[in-house]
Parts: sequence; structure tokens; C-alpha cells
Amino acid sequence: MTSYRGEAAQNVLNALREINLAELPPDSEPGRTKLVLEIVTNQLTSFRNIIKSKVTESISPGCKFRNLAALAHAVVGPTMVKPTLQLYIRLAFIRWHVVNYPKIEEEFWPKVDETLQKWRTDFTTRTELDSAFNQLYNADKVEYGDPALSEFSVIEARNVPDWQVTLSTHAKRVIAPSKSRKRRRGNDKP
Repeated sequence: MTSYRGEAAQNVLNALREINLAELPPDSEPGRTKLVLEIVTNQLTSFRNIIKSKVTESISPGCKFRNLAALAHAVVGPTMVKPTLQLYIRLAFIRWHVVNYPKIEEEFWPKVDETLQKWRTDFTTRTELDSAFNQLYNADKVEYGDPALSEFSVIEARNVPDWQVTLSTHAKRVIAPSKSRKRRRGNDKP
């Protein structure tokens, strides 16, 4: 994943078209397409809020979903998404931000995207980048518990449903916006 914000809605719509979801409007119907994009955007915002809330809750010592497997189940359990090792690593990355930047609210996701971009610049090879994510994942396991000891299991990559692979492929195409798209409030300084 390259960004949690950006033009994600268009990429989700493209993925839904690729998996032949019924009754999606073609690009030749801009009014209906705009409506679908607004719905997808709202759902993505809602889901990011759920993720951040669950991850924030997971750092509490008494939380029932501290390890990544239980956290992944808390986040995607109500959906058809199958938890993968990549999801565990993404949740560890997000949790690292919750722990290290506890006071940022509206700029949380831009900070996550900024770190993703910085890592992609700092770690010049795929091996280096994967190693950085794996180190973060392993540190999370030490701090919050090994997912392998959970009652929840991860799905093997070869068993991930095709529709989920398609969504993941399109998610990799999302490019982070260069600046926050939030409007400044009257009393905010530039």
C-alpha cells in the first residue's frame, strides 16, 4: 500500500469494475459515477476511523485484541476481508503511529502517508523496505503478543480470494496527496 488517502475512491471503483460488481455506472455517466465515488469516499473515511479507533483501543493493557491477529479480527471480522500477514504488518505500522504520535488527530493519516513516503525514499530496495516493515512487525509482536498464539489465524497468500487480490492491486496505485486537503479553520495559522 502506498497511501491511505489520495484518490483511493477512484481506485476502489476501478477494482469494483474489474471484479464485475453489478450495476456500477460507466464513466460515460458522470453524474452517477460522481455519486458512487462520494459513497466510496465516505465509506473509506468511515473505515479509516474504525481502524484508528480499534488500533488506539488495542494499546490499552486490558484490551482483548492487543495482538495483531485479534486486532485484525476486530477490524475486518465483520467484513468478508480475510486477514493476511500484510494486513498484520499494516496494522503494526498504524499502531506504531498511534503510539509515537498520540496527540495528532486530523493530521494522523497524512502523517502515516508521510512516513510511508519517507520509508520508500530512505529504503532504496524492496528488500530494505520489507526488512523495515518486518522489524516493526516483530517489535509489535514482542510488545503486544504473538499473533500465532491467538485463536485467529491468517490466511495464506495463495488462498486469498480473487476479489481481495484485485482490491489490493488497485490499493497499491493510490498516490498520497502532496498536502492535506482539509480546509483551514479561521483561527488556523498557515
